[in-house]
Amino acid sequence: MSKIDFFGDIDAQQIMADLSEPLSKIKPLEFIELISEEFYKILEEGPAKEYLPVAKGTDCEDELPRNDNGNYYYIKEDNKVEIPEEFNSLVELSFKAWINYECTQDKDKREVIWHYLDRVVSWIMDSKKDLSSQLSSILKNPEIIYQNYKARVIHLVKECEDDKFDFILLIPDMFVCLCRMLADTSLPAEFRIKVSLALVYLISPLDILPEYIITHPIALTDDFLVILYVMSEGIEKKYTQKEKFEGCWIGQDSFYEEIDSLIEKLEVITGKNIFEKVALFFEHWKGEAAD
Repeated sequence: MSKIDFFGDIDAQQIMADLSEPLSKIKPLEFIELISEEFYKILEEGPAKEYLPVAKGTDCEDELPRNDNGNYYYIKEDNKVEIPEEFNSLVELSFKAWINYECTQDKDKREVIWHYLDRVVSWIMDSKKDLSSQLSSILKNPEIIYQNYKARVIHLVKECEDDKFDFILLIPDMFVCLCRMLADTSLPAEFRIKVSLALVYLISPLDILPEYIITHPIALTDDFLVILYVMSEGIEKKYTQKEKFEGCWIGQDSFYEEIDSLIEKLEVITGKNIFEKVALFFEHWKGEAAD
């Protein structure tokens, strides 16, 4: 059976040529603003607590190592690696939020969290160039991203054995749909920019619910939420019509007809306020000019 090329008609160079100017006017996405105590409070007080048993206010700040400058550090391959001061609040919040979660990987939890922070800091520092660079890195190898994400999603859903999370299996197809929309020059540039932001969030190691730490499909609900927000807005604001939307969709069922029910399924797990907060974040960031 021959392999289907979902990305064969996507011209990465043309996409970057079309969007380089508007993308240059937006700051690179770091998503630090999404990772806040406000978001975790929503999760703690909502239905997500059923799947994420919350740590009882454990404060690890005094136990984490700091250097003489007051910055946190960790040991990597026998070397001391310093976390830049701008990430101190992220370090503190990450340990406070995840150190006692039952669904954390069955390893040394501190080591897992430091590895997560190492990936996040490295990605942010490497991607500070501009949003175009972040998007370009995705378009270079979309097939690899698709296959890796598909394998991860299938594994988590299978291990969970809870059909409430079956909708997560749609994320790889949603990724393909976004890439195809990005390549459609007939769609408004404003909508294609939002598609770009969603794609960058999808590959960013920094998550509201980091799947590197949480070995449960709920860790992918934030990815699903971001993509669903962009797609639903494209329909609501009539950026795209049903025929064009369905033409980008590779799944078996009509995704267009299911968007409202998928939002409801998501809110049953995460609560309604999360969707609103993510929408506000993307609206705010879209208006942020690059330095």
